[in-house]
Amino acid sequence: MTTPGESRKEAMRQKLQRPSLTTPKQHLKLGCWNVRTMYQIDKTANIVREFKSYNINVVGISEMRWTGFGEVKTTTGETILYSGSDNSHHHGVGLILDKTSRESMITWKPVNDRIISARFFSKFVKLTVIQIYSPTNDSNDDEKDTFYE
Repeated sequence: MTTPGESRKEAMRQKLQRPSLTTPKQHLKLGCWNVRTMYQIDKTANIVREFKSYNINVVGISEMRWTGFGEVKTTTGETILYSGSDNSHHHGVGLILDKTSRESMITWKPVNDRIISARFFSKFVKLTVIQIYSPTNDSNDDEKDTFYE
């Protein structure tokens, strides 16, 4: 799709400049992790260190406990996308991306404190990663009903 005043050739050139997240001959490593909290000092650094040690491209994080939503870049170059509650440090989800994944990301969307999604460019397909933190059996019925609606 072109923007007003942009030719198809210019649009294709921009599309080709974006790096591909994966190719048919390249492995993509995805993961998910319930960290219990990232609302403690040095917890983020520990999680990013583990992320790098396993050489993962994208990891979904549950129970981050960060408020609001946003994007944070670490000192080592990883990107953390997060979506949490507006007023309390409960629940919260996020995605940690390596440098290649961040460059190939098209868009991301913080839905609420339990759902976040990101869409990535790849040579043959577009990839959407959705991280969800659903209520446990210990949660009350109203909370479960609201989530599943």
